[in-house]
Amino acid sequence: MRSNSGFGIVEVLIGIAVLAIGVVVVAQLQAAGLRFSSKAESLQNATVVAQAELDFRLRYVFSPAAGQSCLSAIPQAFDCQVEVTPCEVLLGTFNCAAGVTPDAYEIVVSATGPRGDSATLTSLVRATSSAGSGGG
Repeated sequence: MRSNSGFGIVEVLIGIAVLAIGVVVVAQLQAAGLRFSSKAESLQNATVVAQAELDFRLRYVFSPAAGQSCLSAIPQAFDCQVEVTPCEVLLGTFNCAAGVTPDAYEIVVSATGPRGDSATLTSLVRATSSAGSGGG
């Protein structure tokens, strides 16, 4: 009589196939995780650049006539654009458009990274009157 105490070739091949499928799935998940991590890092970098420019504008050089390019030190691989739009307050809401008498200004900073990921940040700044600002 023969003893059936071991695995046959069919069982071994099925086990290897199941193991191979598992390894392939784990490798694909790892690759997807790396892709998403890289995209998140790129988006975070674009957000940091946009935030730095917005902070720079708000602290040092805000002017409604300021140019459309970013003025702060940004990495060379990034594209950064700024839009300043006058806004008026109507019934508690902001109406931002060219040609309105400004009660505030909307500053929109858009930064695009080298991989094409972009971040856009918006802030409102109260308009100040230059008349009578000489102190006293």
